[in-house]
This record gives sequence, structure tokens and C-alpha cells, in this order.
Amino acid sequence: MKQLKIAKHEDSLIYVKSNLDLLPSYSDLQSYEKYLYDTYETDYEQDRIHEVYSLLVNELLERIEIFEKVE
Repeated sequence: MKQLKIAKHEDSLIYVKSNLDLLPSYSDLQSYEKYLYDTYETDYEQDRIHEVYSLLVNELLERIEIFEKVE
């Protein structure tokens, strides 16, 4: 991830947002299940938000893989 290390995300082949600090950290992911339980009342709501979140994470991972292959 050369472009990110030298802070030139504009030059990367894929779009990378400049506010990478908004991505979840390891500690955020560790408390994710508790967050779902505390925030959403029903299992259905928890499952639905988890499904949407998983789609977003998978897309991000695919973009990272593509970016690393180009490097």
C-alpha cells in the first residue's frame, strides 16, 4: 500500500478516502457484538445491520486486495 504510506491516496488506482481514521479499529470490532446487542432490540434488527455491515466490510476488503495486487 505504497500510496497510503507516503500519504498520496489521490494517486492510487482505486478511490481511497482521505479520512481513513473513520474505519473501524481492532478494538471496535472486538466490541461489535455487544454494540449490536445494546443498540438494537430484536434479533432481526441485529441480523439486518450485521448483514449490511458485512457487505460493506467485504467490499472494502476486495478493494484492498485489488490495491495490493497493483502494488
